[in-house]
Amino acid sequence: MNKLNKLALSGLFCTSAAFFSSLAGAVESYTITDLGELSSNPLIVNAINDNKAAAGYSFFANSVAADKRIIPAHGFAWENDIFTDLGALPGGTDQSVIFGLNNGGMATGYSVTTVERGIYTNINAGTIEIIPPFITDAPLAMRGLSVNDAGVIVGYGYFEPTDDVDPDGKLITSPRLRGFLFDTASATLTRLDPLDYDKKVVSASVRDINQNGRFVGWSQKYIGSYLVENIATRSFYGDLAEPNTLIELQLGTEKEYSFPWSINQNNKVVGKKQGVIKDGRNYYSAFIYDIATQAVTDIGRLKNDYLPDFKYSLDISIAFDINDVDQVVGSALVDVVPNTYHAFIYENGETKDLNKLVDCQLNMNNTGANGWVFYEAKSINKDGVIVGNGLYQSEPKGLFKKRAFLLTPNPGVAPKACPVENTDDSGSGSIPVAGLCLLLFAGLFRRVKSRRVK
Repeated sequence: MNKLNKLALSGLFCTSAAFFSSLAGAVESYTITDLGELSSNPLIVNAINDNKAAAGYSFFANSVAADKRIIPAHGFAWENDIFTDLGALPGGTDQSVIFGLNNGGMATGYSVTTVERGIYTNINAGTIEIIPPFITDAPLAMRGLSVNDAGVIVGYGYFEPTDDVDPDGKLITSPRLRGFLFDTASATLTRLDPLDYDKKVVSASVRDINQNGRFVGWSQKYIGSYLVENIATRSFYGDLAEPNTLIELQLGTEKEYSFPWSINQNNKVVGKKQGVIKDGRNYYSAFIYDIATQAVTDIGRLKNDYLPDFKYSLDISIAFDINDVDQVVGSALVDVVPNTYHAFIYENGETKDLNKLVDCQLNMNNTGANGWVFYEAKSINKDGVIVGNGLYQSEPKGLFKKRAFLLTPNPGVAPKACPVENTDDSGSGSIPVAGLCLLLFAGLFRRVKSRRVK
């Protein structure tokens, strides 16, 4: 084969390489929206609905108003770049937190007066309603955690059992957590007792409810002999049609803890579960549980060789939400000493770091300059729009500040890569495939032209 044919073949290779490289690069990227601040307080975002409205709460950051008052931490709603301060119940500390948001704009959480009161509100209405407590004559805490489109709120509240006993058979008078279902349409409150409840000292909570009325939560239960064995925390699901029939999720051995976080319309549950990973230590990792098949999927880790510092965390990963096309978002360990977590999305059997799916100049992890670090993705809607929380550095070498973000997917568009820096003093360095192609084509053109001159 003569040199001209070899160069032509090289050019053909480059054309093919560039083509297949473009195919490989056709991955989804995201556009970042900074959700900003509420009254100069940073935000924590917890939920997004299918209308792309988000909700959460502001928190104290040593901020003070012009008259030196501490700025209150309030629940907020964000939609189309418009903020709504959801306020708080009158009296007390003037604080509120929002955890759940449905597609009709109903939000739920709690507000602090003398104690936490479970609340719900419409993000466009401006009024706050109280979820009735289990004990009407005592100011005990109540929290709403999620609400479906039918206006059924789930969460937990303190309840004072009248017949719970300790291992010695003595009556327990201190309050315990109980899960609840609250139908806002009928103002009906239903208390949910723990799994296999037999008047022992245990607690329970309901975490999420889907549009079909199926809900998930966690419950403490005694394993083995009541007097000998310890309490384990196990996940369960139930249905509005039979709210007092709770079914335990089979996620591992009986003594291993698990905590569900979300359930979608396909009756798939995500959360975190315990397992023995190394040296007999128990760590938590993210899971998907299919109620129909009882199949358990362990969500892949972002760093297979990293375990968290046992002193400060037990989480390798945690899944916070799953949408109706089975995309899962959460947070996973990426570094240790100190423990460092990144937001992830799990889809089509692959776990991806969301920090790597935005343009280079926006990504602190690629540039080492100003930009974002996403440490948790909290919620994802049917269109794949994600909200979560991160750190943002507004200027080089500036301080990182907590910021809430919204990520809008760009299907088929690869994120802009960082430029490759030449660190070789000799002047040589790595050359991208496209650059090699241009050089080869240029060499081929020069050689062909020189032959014609001769």
